[in-house]
Amino acid sequence: MKKSIHFSFLALIGILLVAAGLIGLYSAPKLSQYAFLPAAEKTEETLERLDALQENLRESFPLITIHGQKSGVTLTAGTVSRNEVCLYLTGPGWHEVYPRRYLSGRPISRLDVENGSRVIVLDQETAFRLFSTDDAAGKKVTVDGTELEVIGVCVHSRRIGETGENAAWVPLGVIGSPELMTVTVPSAGGSSLMTVFQTAAREAFGAGTLISLRKETMRQTILLRTVLLILAVWLLLGWMKIHNRLWRGTVGKIRTEREKRYPGSLIPYAAVRLLPVMAMTVATVAVGYLLAVVAVSPAYTFPEWIPESLGDLSKWVSRFWNLTGESARAVTLKTPELAEIRFFGGMVRWGTVLALLGILLTAARGRKTDR
Repeated sequence: MKKSIHFSFLALIGILLVAAGLIGLYSAPKLSQYAFLPAAEKTEETLERLDALQENLRESFPLITIHGQKSGVTLTAGTVSRNEVCLYLTGPGWHEVYPRRYLSGRPISRLDVENGSRVIVLDQETAFRLFSTDDAAGKKVTVDGTELEVIGVCVHSRRIGETGENAAWVPLGVIGSPELMTVTVPSAGGSSLMTVFQTAAREAFGAGTLISLRKETMRQTILLRTVLLILAVWLLLGWMKIHNRLWRGTVGKIRTEREKRYPGSLIPYAAVRLLPVMAMTVATVAVGYLLAVVAVSPAYTFPEWIPESLGDLSKWVSRFWNLTGESARAVTLKTPELAEIRFFGGMVRWGTVLALLGILLTAARGRKTDR
């Protein structure tokens, strides 16, 4: 009995991990990002490249923004300091793509970026630590020897991909060079749009890493999807056996009544008996169709998995080496959002494994007990 409880507890831990991981995955923003190492150029040149990119992709991506990131920054206000702050160097439109709830003041505008305004937005906790208030607008903060005016305070929860405990935002180009630059657009719907975005971004900013957070979310749930799909098909097959028995029983009753009733009274009787079973048939077909859509949806999200010719072995081999070569790149840039999704994806995968292990061990223990 103790072992059985232990294995059930293992399954419970797995289910809780899966639930927590899924909540984290599907609360992440559905964005497409192009991460690259910053070049030694002026802010005006970066903005010109961004404007040219936006002009080329305006029909497909009406909103494009860019930002840089610096970790471990120290903010000072008088004699009070706040260390290990994650500083975002934001470009035009950043606060539209990454909306925040403001407690006071305003976000950084395009004019702030173009003019190189020495302003800063603080998160709520940083503002309270430095000034003992959430309304810090108009106060001064020093970052890397540069004095900045606080123009806003917003609500911010630390992300798993952020190395600093708190965050702050300044216009791009005001504070030194960032460690990483990221061009971001609202998530593209298809792989063709992603290819267009990647090509245009590479031409504008050089080599980098294309990241689809929507695509990465599905990648992290493939194992769970497969397990649930197998379970759903098994349940559907079991239900179809029950459904067939219901059909046979209903038809048998109608045939029996046919010998006892006149056609006028048999038709309403048959309709009343058949309608529920027919509704179950329609529902069964709908569920089967839904399972088929779920089964093939990864092929639409990851067209690079499928070769041009399914019957040509050389095409499969070529696809295999293309995928392994892509995953073995010497340098893959990672944004905080990508790190967060991969963390929660790990929770989902390990939770799925633990849940399956717990269920299998519990079933095996139950069979031994029955014997």
